[in-house]
Amino acid sequence: MRLQRRSRCKNLIVFWLKEEEEEQLPALVTAVLEEIGEEPHFEATRVGWKRPGSTTIRPVKITVPSSTAVHQILMKTGRLRETHKDVCICPDRSSEERATKKHLVTDLKKKRAE
Repeated sequence: MRLQRRSRCKNLIVFWLKEEEEEQLPALVTAVLEEIGEEPHFEATRVGWKRPGSTTIRPVKITVPSSTAVHQILMKTGRLRETHKDVCICPDRSSEERATKKHLVTDLKKKRAE
């Protein structure tokens, strides 16, 4: 578990970044990061398989040199709402962490509704 957390601490996941044929992924990611004032060195790849005829947009996994860079980027993601309303940047979470977060969010919504 601890090794998994270390391997994910330098990753970010970008959701809803438009996907095109013959796309220049580094250029798309650079444009998004420049909008929030960050210019780190990074590697970017799409997560998952592209299915023929599918219109779903695969997330992008960004790997940066340090966990400090991840923290700086996450602190500035609110600025994206001004220009890229559909794009969302999140930390890379394991499946257990995603399930726990989903459960907590569901509980919070129920409590707010009451």
